[in-house]
Amino acid sequence: MPNVNTITTTSANLPDGSVVTYRDSDPSHIREGNFRAILDSSPLTFQVTDVGGNVFGVDLTTGGLFVGESLYIGPPPVTPLRLIYYKHMVTELDGGSRPLCLYFVVGWQTTVDGKNEKLGLKVHPAESRWEITSDI
Repeated sequence: MPNVNTITTTSANLPDGSVVTYRDSDPSHIREGNFRAILDSSPLTFQVTDVGGNVFGVDLTTGGLFVGESLYIGPPPVTPLRLIYYKHMVTELDGGSRPLCLYFVVGWQTTVDGKNEKLGLKVHPAESRWEITSDI
């Protein structure tokens, strides 16, 4: 299957002011070990940049979303948000010879009334489309 990776970098801003960035030339940004290191650092933001320079992600302190060229600010979170998920997905067609769908999901959760609630930002870069989903 041809290379269909449209992600140039993933990055996280950490509480100590440092920024962790993984570049596309280092595909380990989608490996469990590096993502676990980001999770364990309690990031303030997590974002993915595509080859067009569009940024998608979440500000875990405000609940704001990075969606392409603009920042959408949602309502303040009821409780702190925690980053829990990042996955780059390719669905194949024709026995793996053509990509049918390429997307990535950044997911987070919060606790409301003692119950975990999960949300995610699902981005389809080739279609210039994104959505908020609980299906992460």
